[in-house]
Amino acid sequence: MKPLIVGVVGGSGSGKTTVAGALQDSLGVAVSLVDQDAYYRDLDHMSLDERRHVNFDHPESIDTELFASHLSELAAGRPIEKPVYDFAAHTRSGRFVTIEPRDVVVVDGILLFADARLRNLFDIKIFVDVADDVRFIRRLLRDLTERGRSVEDVIRQYLGTVRPMHLEFVEPSKRHADVIIPEGGENRVGVEMILAHVQRELGGRRATRGAAVSLQELLAYRDGETARWRSWLAAHPDAPDVRLADGESGSVRGLVRHIFAVELRYGQRLLGAPVTDWPAFRQQNLQDIFALGDESRSLVAKYLAQATDASLAEPLTFETLTAGTVTATRRKLVVNLVTHGIRHWAQIATALRQAGYSDQWPHDLLLSDALP
Repeated sequence: MKPLIVGVVGGSGSGKTTVAGALQDSLGVAVSLVDQDAYYRDLDHMSLDERRHVNFDHPESIDTELFASHLSELAAGRPIEKPVYDFAAHTRSGRFVTIEPRDVVVVDGILLFADARLRNLFDIKIFVDVADDVRFIRRLLRDLTERGRSVEDVIRQYLGTVRPMHLEFVEPSKRHADVIIPEGGENRVGVEMILAHVQRELGGRRATRGAAVSLQELLAYRDGETARWRSWLAAHPDAPDVRLADGESGSVRGLVRHIFAVELRYGQRLLGAPVTDWPAFRQQNLQDIFALGDESRSLVAKYLAQATDASLAEPLTFETLTAGTVTATRRKLVVNLVTHGIRHWAQIATALRQAGYSDQWPHDLLLSDALP
C-alpha cells in the first residue's frame, strides 16, 4: 500500500513538531517522520561567519530537488537516507538516517506548501496557525537550549529574515492547506479531527487494496514478520512489559507466545487438525515459542496447497476463540488466521514505541492496513 504523505506547515515555533508527534503516537499504525530542516543546502564551502548570514527562511535555502526526490521515493515505497543537519555549524553533518516508507509519512517544515514541487506530493496538507509573539518566544527558547545560539543572534535572525520571510512565503501558503489548526498542538479538538481524517483516508486505502491481496502474499508477509520478531526478541531479552490496545498485557516474549498459541489453536480447529492441549503452549524458550508459529504456518500452507477457488469461496459457520459464532467464506476465515499475528504484532510495536523503544521494533510496514 502506498504510504499516506501528510505535510504539516506553520511558522517557526508554531508547534508543527508537536502536531507531527501527536499523529505518530495516536494513529496506531507505523509512522515515519521527516523534517524539512534536514534539507537545508550543504554550506560546507562557506566560512562559519558567512553561514550565519544566510537567509535560512527563504525557499532557496532548501535543497528542494533532493527533498522532493526523497519524498517521491517514500511515496513509492522505497527507503531514503535523510541527511543530518548540524544547526550549530549551519551545515550538514555528513551523517545520514535511514527513513522507512511506513503506512503514514509525516513531514513538517515552514516552506512545504510554498513550492509546488513539494506541495503536490502531499495527500493531506495541515497548517498550524499560532500568534506571532507566542511563536517568537518558543523559537527563542528552542534556539538557546537546543541549537547553541545566543539571544542576540536569535533576535537578529528573527527580525532580519524569519519575520519577513514568514509574511512573504509561509503565511500566504496557508491557502493551500486542507486543514488549519489554530493554536497548534494545544488544540486537542483540532488534532483529534486530523487523526480522524487520516484514519478515514487509511481505511479507504485498505478497502481499495484489500481485494488484491492474495493468501500467498499474506503468508509470505507473515513469514517475514515472524523472522523479524524472532531476531528482535533474541536481541532484546530485557524488553519491557507492555499493555496492548485490546487490554492484554505482559512481557513481549509472553505476548508473542500467546499470539502463536491462539493462532495454532484457531488453525487446528478451522483446518481440521488434531487440537493440542493448552498446557503445551507454556514454553518460555524462544525456539519453542516460534515452533508454535512454524506449526501454525505449516497447517495453513498444507491447506492452501489443496484448496481451490471454489472451496475458498464456500460459506462456513465457525465458532471463533474470541468473537463467538460467525458465518463467512473459508477464505475470510483463513485470512483472519494468517493475519492474527500481524495485527497483534502491530499492537506490540505501538506499545514498544510508547515505552521508549522509538524505531527499534521490527515493523517496517504493517500489512494490517492492506488486508481484506
